Parts: sequence; C-alpha cells; structure tokens
Amino acid sequence: YQQKNYYDGKWNTTYSALTDFITGQIQGPDKEQMAWVNAKTYDMIFTQPVITEFKDLAVPVKLIIGTRDRTGPGRNWKKDGVDYELGRYDKLGKHAATLIPDAQLFELDNLGHLPHIEDFERFKNVFKQALAAE
Repeated sequence: YQQKNYYDGKWNTTYSALTDFITGQIQGPDKEQMAWVNAKTYDMIFTQPVITEFKDLAVPVKLIIGTRDRTGPGRNWKKDGVDYELGRYDKLGKHAATLIPDAQLFELDNLGHLPHIEDFERFKNVFKQALAAE
C-alpha cells in the first residue's frame, strides 16, 4: 500500500529502513496498545468527515503536501461506477486550502505522502518557510 500510494509507485529501496519502525510497532512489547491507537486513528479517518469543519479553524494553518501523494483510505471499497478519484493530493491540497480561512499551501512537486522521507532537505526548506510565513 505504501509503495503504491505513499510514493505513487516510485519506491526507492532506501525507504525500506525507514519503515522498520512499523514492524517494531506490530511485533514489539506495546503491540496491543499500538493496535488500539491505530484502530482509533482509522476510526477517525473513516467516520469523521472533518472537511466540513475546516471553515471553523481559527489558528494559522500551513499545509505541506507532496503532489504525488495518492493515499486514499477506503479506495478498495469504492463502488463500481463512482467517477471521482481518491487520493489526488495535487488537487486536494488546493481544495483544502480554499476551505480553511487564511490557509497557506506549500506543495512539494514530485514527492509523495512522506515528503520528509523522500527528500528531507527539500522538505526542511519548505518547513522553515511555513514556520516563518505570517
């Protein structure tokens, strides 16, 4: 799933070491607690359409996205005949920024769901810009 959606099929073997922590989470001594945390996280993703609450945000919002991100939880449940496309962050980022008062969007072209993993230097520069932006 990560290879296909987080990185839009552009997996690099150097990313493998960065996923080792996931194995540790599901096999380590805290695996039951991690399973509970993951279940609660995915419950929120699937049952809380927070997009309707974006307009209520009253704090500075900086969105940093990778435009190649194709993450779309629930994609495998999409019904035949549905014509919208899940996980198009190159489009979703712009849309979300229009819904959030005074949001600033920072797009990292040609990076996926984890831009800080794919290109930390590029991410770091944009992160510093986002922190400095008024």
